[in-house]
Amino acid sequence: MDSLKEVEEKAPLSPATGLILAGGRARRFGRDKALVEVDRRPMVERVFQALHPLVDRVYVSVRDADRELPVGRRWERIVDVYPDAGPLAGIHAGLLRLETQGLLVAAVDMPFIETTHLAELLACRGEVQAVVARDAERVHPLCGCYHRSALEAVEGQLAGGRYALRDLLERLTVRTVLLPAEALRNINRPDDLETG
Repeated sequence: MDSLKEVEEKAPLSPATGLILAGGRARRFGRDKALVEVDRRPMVERVFQALHPLVDRVYVSVRDADRELPVGRRWERIVDVYPDAGPLAGIHAGLLRLETQGLLVAAVDMPFIETTHLAELLACRGEVQAVVARDAERVHPLCGCYHRSALEAVEGQLAGGRYALRDLLERLTVRTVLLPAEALRNINRPDDLETG
């Protein structure tokens, strides 16, 4: 994996906005994953630290306005317009607030993602509507960069009650970037914190 400086030298990174997807109900985990600590830092803080050096601002998308998050951070909470539509609703909320060309997205339960990994996604934007991470086994649409032009397709899916991100990727021009599986590891259950 290249360093951030090496990535920027290959392709200067144009402005983007960050989005942490934190709207899930964490049913399998049993409590709010955003606040769960990994190496003594809440997961939301770890993902924020990975995004922050690359973007002009960071939003945290949440299902409802009562969502508890650590205070005093440099992020802004945004509430999903479609509260029960999964991660697609979070991406929609971020695209609605977008003031740059790209929305750099990472799920709150990806605490091992690093700035250099996310920079690889930004460096590959080009003329596509989405750049998403993949590992050797599958694509990870919850770690990607979505162009503002994706909003129409996102709204079309939400209006039609189709919330699967794989369906969205079929409607967009997409490029994938291979990242290490460990960087993309999700924490879905408490046991996931003990494996790796």
